[in-house]
Amino acid sequence: MFSNPFGLLALLAVPAVVGLHLYRRRYAPLAVGALFLWEEFADAPVSGRTRQPLTRSPSFWCEVLAALLAALALSGPRLFESEVPHRVVVLDGSASMVAVDGSGASAWDRGRTFVLRELGALPARARVTLIASGPTPRTLAGPAAWRDEALAAVLDFEPGAASHPLGPALDLARGLAGDAAVLLVTDGTTATGSGVLTHAFGVPLENAAIVRVLRAASDAERGRERVDVTLANYGAAERRVVLVVEDADDGRSLASEAPTIAAGGERTVAFELDAPGTALRLRLVADETLGALDSRPHDALALDDVAFLAPSAPRPVHAVVRGSDGVLAATLLTGPDGRRAARIERVAPAVELVATAGEADLVLDLDGSGSDRPSASTWVLRARPPATPTAWLGPFLVERRHPLLRGVELREVAWVGDAEASLPGSAIASAGNIPLIVERRAFDGIEITLNADLQGGTFTRSPDWPILLANLVEWRRAALPGPRAVNLVLGEPLWVGAPRPLPWVLEGPSGRFERAGGRELYFEELTLPGLYELTSDGRHAARIGVSFADPSESDLRALATDESSTLGADAARAGSVGGGSSRLEWLLILAALGLVALDHWILGRRRESV
Repeated sequence: MFSNPFGLLALLAVPAVVGLHLYRRRYAPLAVGALFLWEEFADAPVSGRTRQPLTRSPSFWCEVLAALLAALALSGPRLFESEVPHRVVVLDGSASMVAVDGSGASAWDRGRTFVLRELGALPARARVTLIASGPTPRTLAGPAAWRDEALAAVLDFEPGAASHPLGPALDLARGLAGDAAVLLVTDGTTATGSGVLTHAFGVPLENAAIVRVLRAASDAERGRERVDVTLANYGAAERRVVLVVEDADDGRSLASEAPTIAAGGERTVAFELDAPGTALRLRLVADETLGALDSRPHDALALDDVAFLAPSAPRPVHAVVRGSDGVLAATLLTGPDGRRAARIERVAPAVELVATAGEADLVLDLDGSGSDRPSASTWVLRARPPATPTAWLGPFLVERRHPLLRGVELREVAWVGDAEASLPGSAIASAGNIPLIVERRAFDGIEITLNADLQGGTFTRSPDWPILLANLVEWRRAALPGPRAVNLVLGEPLWVGAPRPLPWVLEGPSGRFERAGGRELYFEELTLPGLYELTSDGRHAARIGVSFADPSESDLRALATDESSTLGADAARAGSVGGGSSRLEWLLILAALGLVALDHWILGRRRESV
């Protein structure tokens, strides 16, 4: 029996050695008195190799036997080796595993002790596959790692993931375990299905937590911001907590509040701050029951006591608006004083008007008079007035999943367009087989064409028109360089617009991650809360705040203990794998090396004797 049958292909080295000896052409050195006697033979043409009688010399047998032994070693012979135990263990990676009780011990402390004891009882040559659950399950050791490797991985592992199902990790474990049982170490009761031995080490705990955070501009002109923080009390009594807002870089306190939260309830605290461009850290620094200071540690779960908010990284959309006064008035893009596009910021914030299309990210050609073409840096929305106006009454066929048409209904809208229009691109809204809104991608840019007279019909006077404009601006903004959002919750990926092929680097508590630019980048490695630095081509792009704000993980009241089963009780279903490299393999390798050394010595003696 061989653990690596493909290694037997190395046996082809044996006939290769025999062939080399059959067609050898090596002559022994010959001492002569003068070279001129051999000139006519030196100039004689040399024919190709010819077959010669096989000389079964000691060197020949050393080479053949060395090739044979090396091939057998590569194939992994198991003639005298039995299979070894194989355990598959799933560790719950959720943050609630590190919540501490009054004694300062966590479910993970107890679970780690259990796993170390169970794995330590296995033979030294046993194999272990260790899997950590999470939004994406990951293998900590293995598949089929050595026992000591798995023990080291258990000691290095620290749970801290956001809420997630255990199913994907258990499915992965079942696939690796085959018919054997899977050991799950967790902190509560959960439905796992057959083939899983569950050991839970949690205890019900009370907890106060930051469960939601929001940072937004309240007065952009004065640089003031509003921070909304929602706190939760997962306890049986009212609780007063002290919330501090501070500068994340220098620790300077900017504001504080001491709200009282009802038992099992939530409360939102709002702060008005004059700190634009400042990264914020929010902390729960005290935990008091009404009337007396609680003697227990101030909180069971430290992860949800802190939140991080990065400063906003605005990506304004530079826009050009073209159209006659009548069209602008009809589309509500003329202010009371006649200033063009004065009202567009009411529909889509962070829009800056520019004078030329060369400076613009977005061109709104509302009467079809322009000739701007889409490009990677400029998108175009163009209305095509109909040559022969035709009116239709909604509802219309709308591609609701398209980013431009989210929330656009077109139900009771009178649309005026051209029934004979032939527009290049893909229709995303139509009246039967007549396209009303068409998308065309060209030169890495996008052109949206409206088969519409914007002064006729009721489209521009319906709620759908400002919704469409807002969708267009946000769709364009998402394609600009930079992150879609700078403040995330743990487990949420970071999306970064990167239309140019420049290197992007994200660095922070989870490590350093590099991506090559090109359309849009995706970072899913933000596994630890904190502040991250995003750079593009070596230049600062934005700071990213990642907070642990997960109500389902912060509510520790349902944790439980269950140690009703052990690996020993299910020994009949214990898995096994091949024993890996055996002593026989090493003996074969050493023997092959000895034969190679002996062959070298024999050939050396032969040269000396000539």
